[in-house]
Amino acid sequence: MEEVDSLMYTDEYNTENFPLIIRSFGHTSVQSPFNPNELLMVGGFGTSCLTPPSGKRAAHGRLSATVRIACNNRSKLVSNSQLSYPMYATSCITTINNIPHIMVYGGRTSPHNSSSHIRILPLHDDDDMTSSWQDVTTSGCCTPAGRCRHTADMVGDRMYVVGGRDESRVFNHVICFHVPTTSWRYVLDESTAFPALHSHASAWWRERLLVSGGLGEEADCNVEAPMSVFVVDPERGQFERHDIPQLDVRYSHTSHVINNQLLLLGGVQLSHTPADLSIIDLSTWQVVRRIRLGAGSVRNPLHMHGHTSHVTSHEEGRVVLTIVGGGSNCFSFGTSFTNTPLRLQLSLPSPC
Repeated sequence: MEEVDSLMYTDEYNTENFPLIIRSFGHTSVQSPFNPNELLMVGGFGTSCLTPPSGKRAAHGRLSATVRIACNNRSKLVSNSQLSYPMYATSCITTINNIPHIMVYGGRTSPHNSSSHIRILPLHDDDDMTSSWQDVTTSGCCTPAGRCRHTADMVGDRMYVVGGRDESRVFNHVICFHVPTTSWRYVLDESTAFPALHSHASAWWRERLLVSGGLGEEADCNVEAPMSVFVVDPERGQFERHDIPQLDVRYSHTSHVINNQLLLLGGVQLSHTPADLSIIDLSTWQVVRRIRLGAGSVRNPLHMHGHTSHVTSHEEGRVVLTIVGGGSNCFSFGTSFTNTPLRLQLSLPSPC
């Protein structure tokens, strides 16, 4: 690995652990519509954060509860209704009949069973747990196949879904779900040159989707290829590609847009370099900063992949990212999790 310029790779950030411990990966989470400092977590693989602390660590497995995680270090059930063990699904907040709902799309219940369902759960700003998950019947010019490891961004009353995979295919389309009419349409169909991607990240910026990183078909994994960001214009059904030669290809990361800058948090890099927080100036498409995240310790490793992250505070050039979960399983070394939530605080002045 080449020596990284010290001005590009800084350590000007702080991380803070919560007493509440969540150990999971492959889940989905979204910020509460009632409080941006509360997160709603669904599915994944790990240990239940609802189990009271004891001297014996709880066994890990697939998770089915919908949990509200508060930044005052408490967690509680949102609903007694369980969702059938989804992994690598996506979640969004939408409003139906003036009531906020969490909407979960796709995911897998086993390596050979990817879901095409959209499920919704009404949300209440209290401890009422009587609501149940409901299936949404959809229509439209396309009927998407079941998938996992895709991304979904809710913009107004439309959910934009990019890529994903099932047990045999990686999808190269962008589709849109319109909530009021429960209908699907293509933004970019399979006939376009948009790449087949899964385990990528996406974020909304200036009426466009920014799709970063990810993996394609296994034969396409080129360690020497640069990181790419695709800008998708849903209204025109067009996209453009920007290569970022300073960065290696990464996947299983998360992304956010703040102050006209794209933040890429963690992920697995094909060059096997350590995970970092990379910041791209969207006016120049140049990397302006890289922040080393470290690897944690033997007892508490830092796996910055398979996680979710949210901007829980942004004021006066200071940004707080709250990170939930992260981990992986390995044939040789077994299953490992990061103890989360983590709160990452950093200065992020507006670009000149």
